[in-house]
Amino acid sequence: MGPRTACCRDPAEADVRLHHSRRKVGAMRFQTVGSALALLLMLASCGSSNDDPSTSGEDMAELAGTSWTATTLAGEDLDNERITAAFSAKSIAGGSGCNRYWRDYETDGTSISFPGSHALTKMMCDAKSMRQETEYHEALSNAETFDLSEDSLTFYNGSGDTLVAYVRASQELVGTTWNVTSYATDSGTVSPIVDTEMWVAFETETGLAATAGCNHFSGTYMANDGGLIVSELAQTEMACVEPEGIMDQESAMGDVINAFASYTIEGNQITILDQSGQTLLTAERQE
Repeated sequence: MGPRTACCRDPAEADVRLHHSRRKVGAMRFQTVGSALALLLMLASCGSSNDDPSTSGEDMAELAGTSWTATTLAGEDLDNERITAAFSAKSIAGGSGCNRYWRDYETDGTSISFPGSHALTKMMCDAKSMRQETEYHEALSNAETFDLSEDSLTFYNGSGDTLVAYVRASQELVGTTWNVTSYATDSGTVSPIVDTEMWVAFETETGLAATAGCNHFSGTYMANDGGLIVSELAQTEMACVEPEGIMDQESAMGDVINAFASYTIEGNQITILDQSGQTLLTAERQE
């Protein structure tokens, strides 16, 4: 038996097969890298999405520090500015058609609630105002969500029905005159003497005028972002003897004006505070 001869392929054929093999491996590597890249892009895309409803969209504007006037209540258009809402960090206050009210509120995203009972002054008004007042507090108690924009605020119940809608209350002072309804004295808060004129007018961008029933005041004021400072207050010097107590009222009015530090307008009412946040004066807009 002769010697076994090794069988060898054509070198050219071997080179072709080796070339195809290398191309196949290269293609597999390319597919692997491409798939990995696609996966990374997909994961990055998923990671960049935000499914947390509490932080989705633009940052929620704060209610605190805003003031509003109700325009609709329980589907009824309101024809006055008596229902108002002013928000602090944890509470809401305003007029509810007849009386002043205060109550706490809580928010979580677009959810809102008004836990606990509310405080209310005890005036009696006409039947329509009293009905609207009751409906308003029922609306607040039933509110579950809210929608807030630059110029509007709306509360909804759990079914998505509109309970009450507001527009932002203007805080503009220039050109307004306010009839005083109460003011602070050393002995407490009092109302003006019956049948006396007591008002404050912001006549120009810097000029203030006022009266307490006898003399007239004039001065300079600066107002900015709810802050209010009066300077250079002067008054005429008449002496009035009637009605009784008119000069005491005037003296108290001068002290109040000199202590102005901040203000809030809610509908047709203005509240002016001192530096400690105590109410100095409340007044209604003069039409």
